[in-house]
Amino acid sequence: TRLLCVDVWEHAYYIDYRNMRPKFVETFLNNLANWDFAAKNFA
Repeated sequence: TRLLCVDVWEHAYYIDYRNMRPKFVETFLNNLANWDFAAKNFA
């Protein structure tokens, strides 16, 4: 079972995203998560 954790407490995103938590999660999933690294390690 694979698990990806995203810290969505305000301290993690508020300075850059203010009240736009969904935008923070979208940015994390599309740009910050290293999907190639994850795929190699869990293949």
